[in-house]
Amino acid sequence: MFTDIVMIIEYTKGEEYGFARACLICVSLNLIIQSILAFVVNADMPLQVILQEQFYTFTLIKPGIDAYRVATGVEMEEGRKVSSREEMTGARIFEMVIEAVTGTVIQASAIFSSAQFRTPTAFLALTSSISAAAFPSAVISYDYDSNSDTRSKSPSFYGYIPNSLGRKGICFASLFFVSACYLVIRTLACLILAARNVSWR
Repeated sequence: MFTDIVMIIEYTKGEEYGFARACLICVSLNLIIQSILAFVVNADMPLQVILQEQFYTFTLIKPGIDAYRVATGVEMEEGRKVSSREEMTGARIFEMVIEAVTGTVIQASAIFSSAQFRTPTAFLALTSSISAAAFPSAVISYDYDSNSDTRSKSPSFYGYIPNSLGRKGICFASLFFVSACYLVIRTLACLILAARNVSWR
């Protein structure tokens, strides 16, 4: 999100208000959705807990809190609608779809269409957006596959993560790389189609 904010400032300075507004909408919409999700999950909890979760969301530390809860195996509290794992998965999916993937397309479009945005900062922001989409995707896949409950429930689907620590790292890196490459290819395809003014009619 930090790089998105940086690029919003850059687009505004370059008077590319369309790109700036698009990025701002994505960031704002993601925060709103994350806030709604946190409220729905904790709606039956005490007000203090609800406000605390909202604080985590708007200070942008909620992903770290969720990851800590999942990693330490925090038990599901009474009153919460879903487990920490399910909440984290939902939050990361929303973040990927609403902010990371769309941010990648917007930033790539700006680089593709204007030479003034072909700067190290712009490419760094683009790389960050790609990573922000690929990393949660890899984490979700890895987390669910290595979970004993999901493996026991669907052994024919889960179980591709090896037991060796080194191979686990290679597998995670592969998941990340595949997700990143897939996003880059789809983004480039969209940009090429847009540049050629392809009509589907």
